[in-house]
Amino acid sequence: MASCKPCLEYRRVLSQITRRFWTLREDAEEYHRQRYSLITDMLKPVLDSARTKANVLIQRRYSRPVDRSTGERSDQIVILTSFESASAYPDTLRRVSYFDKETQKQLKFLTNNFSSARTHYRAI
Repeated sequence: MASCKPCLEYRRVLSQITRRFWTLREDAEEYHRQRYSLITDMLKPVLDSARTKANVLIQRRYSRPVDRSTGERSDQIVILTSFESASAYPDTLRRVSYFDKETQKQLKFLTNNFSSARTHYRAI
């Protein structure tokens, strides 16, 4: 079956447009993937930590030594003790207490990151 000349031209143009569309789409996906990776790498220390609420029920397992001159007050390994919290997250957590001299506030953070540098809490 022979195709007419305009039909062949239409198919050729459509093929070029489709190929260009998929190339642009793949480029956009790669751009967004790199951008997401960059943002998550920058925010990783912040995303791993959460401020503790005043009514959180935790039990200290053991404490780590701290340098109080940097503003750190405690670095403890803890577990959650309320039934709902412990059943939702049974693993151990790290609680870091930090005193901010500028605002005169004591900040407490819970994290599941045991290997992070202690200085990033001051940046938060």
